Amino acid sequence: MVLEFFLPEFNTSYVVSWDSKGAKQERIDPNSPFDSDTEIGVSSSESSDEEDPVTNDRKYYSNLSVEDEFLLVLVKLRLGMSAIDLAVRFNVSEATVSKLFTTWISYLYVRLGDLKISLHRNVIIAYMPPNFNEKYPNTVIVIDATELRIQTPSSLLRQSQSYSSYKSTNTFKSLIGVDAKGGIVFVSQLYTASISDKEIVIRSGFLEIRKNKVAVGEILAADAVMGVRVLT
Repeated sequence: MVLEFFLPEFNTSYVVSWDSKGAKQERIDPNSPFDSDTEIGVSSSESSDEEDPVTNDRKYYSNLSVEDEFLLVLVKLRLGMSAIDLAVRFNVSEATVSKLFTTWISYLYVRLGDLKISLHRNVIIAYMPPNFNEKYPNTVIVIDATELRIQTPSSLLRQSQSYSSYKSTNTFKSLIGVDAKGGIVFVSQLYTASISDKEIVIRSGFLEIRKNKVAVGEILAADAVMGVRVLT
């Protein structure tokens, strides 16, 4: 049922193979998080006019059913198994594991990005834990910045931009918003670790989204936003 929701009628034509012409034309630009003035973008790469029938054929590198491909991705996400471990378990090559995972993650990123994850204030308040509702009855969202560790960039400038003194390593930072029960209702794009929490709130579009929700009645202007502060 989950797979059919993500992939209607199990139609694999929706899933563009990572090494196909279509995937090469539109890819997330990994350098854009280091640009302080732009959002993460999509870059286009030059490719031949004729499609390569080999690299566009998903079955060329995978004899797995679509159900098993999706299962492989879920196992990787849940357990963090290595490519060689998954290759043995699913009887495919390590390269196949890498291609399948990247292909499906790219597809799910687009598919899930269309889903609305925020809730109406009445729903949030109705399902608040009693203790939280007693102390913060009009708090509809709790926000905090979280950091994800990344590989150290080769560029010294980018090393400096992404170095987190809090984590003592290179990271990307994202603003996360949750409701009173911990359900995620807002996720920003990733920024380099050097960005301040105040700046990430401004640049993430969180304030504009809040204004729009007030305008359409999803939340009230008097509803509170709680910010988490870690004391060290």
